[in-house]
This record gives sequence, structure tokens and C-alpha cells, in this order.
Amino acid sequence: MDCDYSVLQVDKLRAWNPSGAIWYAHACCSAGSDGVSRYRSLFPAGSEIGDMLSGISNGAGAITAPMARALLGAQRPLRAFIGHVEPTFDWTLRETENKQVVTHVLVSALYDRLYQKSEPNPIGWALEKVYQEAGNYFAYWSNAAADARGQITGARDRALYCQLVAMDRQTTVILGDPTVSLSFGAE
Repeated sequence: MDCDYSVLQVDKLRAWNPSGAIWYAHACCSAGSDGVSRYRSLFPAGSEIGDMLSGISNGAGAITAPMARALLGAQRPLRAFIGHVEPTFDWTLRETENKQVVTHVLVSALYDRLYQKSEPNPIGWALEKVYQEAGNYFAYWSNAAADARGQITGARDRALYCQLVAMDRQTTVILGDPTVSLSFGAE
């Protein structure tokens, strides 16, 4: 979808020359899909969400999204495409307890590390803390799951939230060159 909520046509993207750009798309399966959904154990077979996830991974399999493929395969291609290989949820962008936005690590990766005119970091390095955050949320999930086994009120919901946030960050992938950084050209 573009900024006017119109569907982007891949043919129009092929005509564009991204010429070394880095594209970030925070959208469900924006980079493609994985062969097996990481979420499969969270939702029972036969449930609406469980069947949808199985349909994506079983139907599409491990595949690169057409938009990413078109941009990376252009005559003057993107250097990197960052997106998701699983569904992503807006729920994982806000803390459930206080509704605070939890995108500070992603914002910092892009604005503080990648978009630095004096010394931009390669995209793989810029996103380092996003992947570290996945590990942190897996640790929070483990603690909340232990609390849930101890039947602490709200711990089960907290465990699920932390697990989904961890998986969401974990399924952010870099297609193309993870060592590319931005070039700001001559002054």
C-alpha cells in the first residue's frame, strides 16, 4: 500500500531505479514468508488464526515477497530491504500494561545509527539492538511463563505478549547486503 492506501503495482516498482537505497517495510510478510510459522505452537489447529498461519507457511512456503524481489532485482537495485517473514502485529509495538510505544530500539537503529551523515553504520550493525531486543523479550517471556506456572495473576497474558514481541523482532530480516550503509554524496 502506498501513502494514499492504494495497492502498489510491482510493474511500477520495476520501472523505478532505487539505486542503492535501503527500504524498511514494517508490514506483515513484507519480506516474504518462512517455511514454517514460528507462531504455529501459539494457536491451535482449527482456530481462525492457527489456520491462517498454517495457510501462509504451507501455501507459500519459504519465499521472498514480490516487492522486495522487484526492488532488489531492478536495473539499479536497492542495496538492502528490511521487512518481516511472519505476520507482524501493532500489538507488539506498544507495552500492554501502560500503552507506551516500544519502538525506541527500532527508531534508534534507523535514526541514531543508520541515518548519521558523519558516520552511518551498515544496516546489519544498525539493527543489532533490534535482534538483541528479541533476546531480551525471550528472557522476559521465560520469567513470565514461570510466574504463570506459579499462577500469578496476569502472568499468562504477559508471557504471551513477551513471546510475540520477541518473535516479531526475530522475524525482521535483511534481504540484500547487510553491510551497506547510506551514502550522502558530495556536499
